[in-house]
Amino acid sequence: MPAKKAKFLRLIFLFAFLLLVVRTPEVRAISACTATVSPTAVGTSTSTTLTFSVSNDDDQGGNVIWVKITAPSGDYLITGGSASDWSTSASSSQIIFENGNLSASSSQSFSVNITTGSSAVSASAFTVEISDSAGGGNAATCSGSTSVSIISLAISSVSVSEIGNSSVKITWTTNEQANSAVQYGTSASYGSTNTDSSQVTSHSIEITSLSANTTYHYKVQSTDANNNMAETSDNTFVTAKASTTVTVTTTTTTTVTKTVADVTVPAISITTNLKGTFTEAPSIFGKASDDVGVSKVEYSLDNGRNWLPVDELSAIGAKTATFEFTPTGPSDGNYKIYARVVDPSGNQTTSKSYTLVIDRLPPMVGATVFSIGPQVLLPGADGSLLVLAGVDQRITLSSVGGAITIDLVSRQKVLSETSLSEGEIELKEGEKLFSLVKNPDNGLWNGTLSFTKPGIYQIEARSIDGAKNKTLKSLGSVMVLPDGKIYADDGSLENAEIVVYFFEPISQKFVVWEGKSFGQENPQRSGKDGEYKLFLPSGKYYLEIKVNGYKKERSEIFELGKSLPINSSFKLKKLKQLGVGKIKFNLPDISFARKPQTFILSGILADVPETGLKGSEISYFTLQGEREVFKSTSILGKPALITFINTWLPQASSQLAILGQIKNENINLLVIVPQESNSKVYIFSQVGAYDLPVWADPDGKLIEPFNVRTLPTHVFLNRKGVVKEVKLGVLGRDEILKNLLN
Repeated sequence: MPAKKAKFLRLIFLFAFLLLVVRTPEVRAISACTATVSPTAVGTSTSTTLTFSVSNDDDQGGNVIWVKITAPSGDYLITGGSASDWSTSASSSQIIFENGNLSASSSQSFSVNITTGSSAVSASAFTVEISDSAGGGNAATCSGSTSVSIISLAISSVSVSEIGNSSVKITWTTNEQANSAVQYGTSASYGSTNTDSSQVTSHSIEITSLSANTTYHYKVQSTDANNNMAETSDNTFVTAKASTTVTVTTTTTTTVTKTVADVTVPAISITTNLKGTFTEAPSIFGKASDDVGVSKVEYSLDNGRNWLPVDELSAIGAKTATFEFTPTGPSDGNYKIYARVVDPSGNQTTSKSYTLVIDRLPPMVGATVFSIGPQVLLPGADGSLLVLAGVDQRITLSSVGGAITIDLVSRQKVLSETSLSEGEIELKEGEKLFSLVKNPDNGLWNGTLSFTKPGIYQIEARSIDGAKNKTLKSLGSVMVLPDGKIYADDGSLENAEIVVYFFEPISQKFVVWEGKSFGQENPQRSGKDGEYKLFLPSGKYYLEIKVNGYKKERSEIFELGKSLPINSSFKLKKLKQLGVGKIKFNLPDISFARKPQTFILSGILADVPETGLKGSEISYFTLQGEREVFKSTSILGKPALITFINTWLPQASSQLAILGQIKNENINLLVIVPQESNSKVYIFSQVGAYDLPVWADPDGKLIEPFNVRTLPTHVFLNRKGVVKEVKLGVLGRDEILKNLLN
């Protein structure tokens, strides 16, 4: 028994000794990280997105594969989130990002969607934790500023008005007294700020010394007496084109005869009451006088740019005279009217400005054209335009009904029928305002759209005319895609060279694509997160990617039928190295016939738009010309094509020339030009010598029935007037005939 006990005690001592000397290997955690959040203030009862920038500051080069963000209290309800190349799982108080990779000395943005409570909350910090373990073991808590306050201060009714070639006025309202500030510049980095320290609820900031015909980015900010601040997201406006100054030089022959110079200027005024609105141009009356005599009276409808003689002048040469004129052919709109009198000595006086408002139709937006540089963008199957985050898109549209302002609002939800009928827009958190400016030379409205975050955005156009009539029209949606990425097993690759090769049809060879003609660099270098941006026109291409220390990669050959964003991601493999100690050399890549990487257009939709017209019979319509009336029944009995196009579209002439080539007795063709006058369309047809039936639709009454959203739009009909197909963009002869005759 003692022997057994002794043996048992020896085993116990041996086990204790092993516990002391054998230790479990230490699991090393990420040593440090920092995090910041934007915005730092949000409104009460608001759904918004917080963007956390997380940096991996580990001093041993560890990779982060797990991130957790926790809300400070129940006033911040987490509803979801996203990050490029990470999966997420969320509860109401926290969100976890997994299956991604954040390498040492790099940072990445993580989006967290929240809904705030109904009460204001002082700045409270979110907790950001990261780990190099899949389950979040040994997580490190990030330092940095991650506090977000919930404030009752809210900004609404942001508007851009009085857009000139060098100045604009930006107005907005707040629900409590606060100061005013506008940050602005030619990019979303801004660079300039105009402020007003007055504590008010109706805010107005004028910005001057701007460049003509230039896109500006801006955001408005207000801070109340308690230092609660509210701000909008990035918005844009485009300044007007520089006006042409015409200098008139008058040469006067002087004689020796001594006379007393007539230095008394004449007087003139308009007596007609022009207050209110008119459905057509009224007869306008006035009177003029001079101490010697009235020689001439003229009027201007365009703020004094051009002058026309009045229709009637009661007594030429008399000291007092009355006059009358009826403006010819003004469409809906606001017109600055001046009258001008001249006496025998050449002295002249211009009257004060009078405003004439013609209001026959409500303000209505017509077809729109989106473009990036010279590339016209066409929507996909669901009507969505495809763009890349951070790339500006130009929008051009026509309008009838005399709009004096047109603003575009982007939002991530569709407006209800009630809000559409009210025509009111209140800019909420996360929404953006893009103000358009009217080109005085052609009457078109232009502006710039810009999106910084991927997502699907609904676009609505708000139009207001001189009679304060308001309309709101959906322009469809924009799908903003994330950038393409260049990466490797150890993370994103900065400064990788991406070269685009284009198949040249004449030489039948691939050549380096000429990117500068399209406002892009080729080759281009990837950014700090491995990102690149490309927007290619139709054609056949492949990409080649190379970076020092990695094997060169090439994409598959791919073909585009229209202009599309390119956002495929590419993974590069490291080159093998040979060296001694710290001195290492890359071994050359001697692999042959390596298979090109699969090319994927992430988020790209089908080409054929689904308009709801296909399979339906067109309704009867008429178009009134100068001398005759067109009836839609005249195109029945044969396969027919209705093409909607505008004279201001750059591709109009080439498309009509192609249509002229297929005109024959077996098909019917009809070209409709919406929201342009009969006279303008007639002159356009005569100048181009188009042997086609081209009809104007001045009021744009066929835009909605045919769901015309972009130009050109082609509607193919069978013999009975049933829609067989709808196509967008410039079509070639073969494609038109295929859709007509099949």
